[in-house]
Amino acid sequence: AGEVVALAGAMGAGRTAALSALFGVARAGATGTIQVDGRTVAIRRPADAIAAGLALVPEDRKAQGLVLGLSVADNLALSSLGRMSRLGIVDGPRVEQTALSRLRDLSIKVPGLGAEVATLSGGNQQKVVIGKWLELAPRVLLLDEPTRGVDVGAKVEIYALIEELTGKGHAVVLASSDLPEVVRLADRVLVLREGKLAGELAGAAIDPLAIMQ
Repeated sequence: AGEVVALAGAMGAGRTAALSALFGVARAGATGTIQVDGRTVAIRRPADAIAAGLALVPEDRKAQGLVLGLSVADNLALSSLGRMSRLGIVDGPRVEQTALSRLRDLSIKVPGLGAEVATLSGGNQQKVVIGKWLELAPRVLLLDEPTRGVDVGAKVEIYALIEELTGKGHAVVLASSDLPEVVRLADRVLVLREGKLAGELAGAAIDPLAIMQ
């Protein structure tokens, strides 16, 4: 709880594959044991991962993290529709109230709740992808390249959001090809090479040169 563990390594090292396996969407067979809060969990599909307290912010937010034709409010409600529905009917006012809270908490800039999420900037889209999970209060957030394709201001805001979430007790597993980002955020770094763990760094030992070596 409260820790940021970064997965680092060259392109093809297995960062995204590791997060995909943890979330039950591995492209190939994955073996191993997953424990959440010291309890072994079986994750064969995303629903298992969500039930175990995991949430994934994918590398490609437009293709995998958002439904671009839907509104900002609808996208923020995607992960928790079961909680906001009764007999298959979505509670519209609750969706709007939850969305307003997320917009305020995450400083998401939108022209209105009904605006299509496709019209937002990259940084605001990414905050929507993160925000849609927060209603479920996940124990572990899996973040794959969380600041790719966002401007400098949005990057700083996302860093602050990650630090706020870990301060509240969430754990974060961060996959990033941005070494300054890894050094800035990580409490521990697991360096992958060809899908295997090549080294582990912590605290003051985390620096770009050490990761590359």
